[in-house]
Amino acid sequence: MKAFLEEYGIIIIVAIIALLMVVLATPLGQYIGTAIAGTVTDFINESGITNPPTWTNYVAEN
Repeated sequence: MKAFLEEYGIIIIVAIIALLMVVLATPLGQYIGTAIAGTVTDFINESGITNPPTWTNYVAEN
């Protein structure tokens, strides 16, 4: 297994990063990002943090 990872580890990591970039560029990626931001915001609100960070929504122009 160690030899396999030494041989193909970088290729696997690059493929995973490329796949994540493709997914994030699609509506599914926007949905996932919105869901994560909502979850973190809900957590901050429920935890009682008095000075939470603010979220800025960045919308790329076409």
